[in-house]
Amino acid sequence: MDIDLCKAVATAVFGDPAKLKIVPISWAQRWPSLQSGDVDIIIKASGGTLSRDTELGLQFSTSYYLGTTKVMAHKELNLKSLKDAAGGTICIPAGTSQEQQVAAYTAKLGIKLEPVLIEKTEELEQAYFSGRCDLYAQWGPTLAIARIAKSKVEDHVILPDVLAVEPEVMIMRQGDDNWVDIANWTLSA
Repeated sequence: MDIDLCKAVATAVFGDPAKLKIVPISWAQRWPSLQSGDVDIIIKASGGTLSRDTELGLQFSTSYYLGTTKVMAHKELNLKSLKDAAGGTICIPAGTSQEQQVAAYTAKLGIKLEPVLIEKTEELEQAYFSGRCDLYAQWGPTLAIARIAKSKVEDHVILPDVLAVEPEVMIMRQGDDNWVDIANWTLSA
C-alpha cells in the first residue's frame, strides 16, 4: 500500500508515477532523512504521534489507515495472551513507536519481556521465525502477512492483545504545507 501511495503522490505532483524516486531507508533513518531534506515525504506505515509532532517537528497528512500493534507467538508456547509470555523474548522493530508501545503494555500487565531490537524487517522476521525470539511485535497487517508468507500458518498465533492503535499517516517536515496539501488531496482523490 505504501508504494501505491507513493505512486499516487508522484502522479499528483508530476502527472506520471514513473517519475517517482523511492529512497529506501530504515525505520530509524526516516526522521533524519526527512529533516535533512534527503526525502520530501515519508510514506512508510508510520504513525502520527504527539512526540513526532512536538519533539521532532514533523507534520502529518490525514490518516489513511488505523493500525494496531499486535504480537505473534510460536504456537508451541501455548500462550493465550501476552500476560502468559512473562520472561520471554520479543522481537521489535528498532526505531519505531512499537518499542514504547510494548514497554507501556507490558508495564501495565506487570510482566517483563526481553526486547530484541532489529532495524530491518527481513532480519527481524528471520530472528523470530528462526526461534531467536518467542514473540514478534509489529503492525497487525504485517504480522498476518509474515505468518502466511514465511511459515506454516498453524505454527504461529496472533495473540488477542491490542497493544496500541495508531493512525498511519504520510509525514512531512513541519511548515512544509505544500506537501501536506498534496498528501491530503491525494488521499481525498
